[in-house]
Amino acid sequence: MFQMPFTNDQLSFLKDQIPLWITEQHFGKPIAVYEMEMRERIVRLEEELKHQRHMIQHIIDQMDKRFEQVDKRFAQLTRRMDRFMIWSFDTSLTMAALIIGILKYT
Repeated sequence: MFQMPFTNDQLSFLKDQIPLWITEQHFGKPIAVYEMEMRERIVRLEEELKHQRHMIQHIIDQMDKRFEQVDKRFAQLTRRMDRFMIWSFDTSLTMAALIIGILKYT
């Protein structure tokens, strides 16, 4: 089957009309209205993303504070364990010295 190519005028007309037809068919609204609605949606989306960024940053800040608290508690626990180990070592040395002293004089 032989097909005739489009003329330049026909191509120009189609290029101008196809976006309008698609918009009207798909959205039932003129392009200007569709563009405004899309801009409004984009603005709402940007605002929501900004809000989510703030929420995520708040959560991260809270986690940082909590980790700092846990670090402080571990530092205290480590300090207590160190003191206990020193006390335990000193007590063991004292007991060993007493036992050696008792065994020497018996």
